[in-house]
Amino acid sequence: MQRWRALVVVTVLLGACGADDDTAADRAGTVESSTTEDGGTPSTAPAEDAEERPLEDVVLQLSDLPTGWSAAPAEEDDDESFCDGRDPFNEIEPQDEAESTFQQSELGPFVVSAASRYSDDAEAAEVLDLLADVAEACQSFSVTEDDGSETEYTITPLSFPELGDDTFAFRMSATTVLGPITLDLAAVQEGPIVVSVGNGGLGSADGELTEALMRTMVDRL
Repeated sequence: MQRWRALVVVTVLLGACGADDDTAADRAGTVESSTTEDGGTPSTAPAEDAEERPLEDVVLQLSDLPTGWSAAPAEEDDDESFCDGRDPFNEIEPQDEAESTFQQSELGPFVVSAASRYSDDAEAAEVLDLLADVAEACQSFSVTEDDGSETEYTITPLSFPELGDDTFAFRMSATTVLGPITLDLAAVQEGPIVVSVGNGGLGSADGELTEALMRTMVDRL
């Protein structure tokens, strides 16, 4: 399964159509929240629950999306175009994983969710560290399209609430013959599990939707 590429391939495909040791709150670009929406103290699900829950039940379901979305098959892309082939999720192999993909049309917007279970909390935390390192080292990269032209992609930090044990988020954008494309990506580590959401397409990305969908997955851990 293509853990990292599943979160970015929709943006690269649209183009083809035409670190410091920061804290989780610093990396997510937001202030840590200490209360829930109802004013209570947030609770942490027991580690046993996260370890036992099937990841197919953690990733997004069609019923989690607003009206107008449909399920879409996961794209298979075996090239190494993203960030010169640097894939943080290839560094540590998960014990289990699941994905789901949705779209509003063939040109987007798209939502991709993924969940990966690792051997322990430390291994899962290292995955987010590697993700932050890649985003910092690869702030821009080029993809050669089928017609030989080059599309330049940029990666910038993205504000996002701190969820779980650690959170990291960034935005990937490019200008194509179809117009500007934007994809927001967020990853949260909770115990031995890392959940990720990618959301975007032509034009701008819906940040509120990205956050809502991520909260839905984190609540299932």
